[in-house]
Amino acid sequence: MMLYAILSGSPPYQHSYHESAFRESIIGGERPDEESIDELRAILPEHQQQILDVLRSMMRRCWAQDPSDRPIMLEVRDELKSLLEQQSEEAIVAEVSEIIKIVKVSFPNKDENQFQPLHEFSPKTGRFEKGKFSNVF
Repeated sequence: MMLYAILSGSPPYQHSYHESAFRESIIGGERPDEESIDELRAILPEHQQQILDVLRSMMRRCWAQDPSDRPIMLEVRDELKSLLEQQSEEAIVAEVSEIIKIVKVSFPNKDENQFQPLHEFSPKTGRFEKGKFSNVF
């Protein structure tokens, strides 16, 4: 659900205002609407669409109704790590910068500081390190 919120820019199950309705939605097999993710995909360049497709596939596998069909978090971590390792650190920074620009255009009313990372992932170290905005807050 975190990945959904990141990709869509919306919280999942916005219509479920009570915990019981939220729980019933999930148990009933209802999954969040992916229309906003489709809209994001439509404005991305092809190489970013491919990354989005991998992330979306992972998201859907995590949503499997049968828990035994869901990947464990170590598998998710390894897939994300593999996806990051396929690109250079410079390419990742360029991609994130481009996505931030797209998100700012798509969601112009959002607070600009909302999209500034406090920590940034470094493929070289495989860890999150203090980003250039960590001292702002």
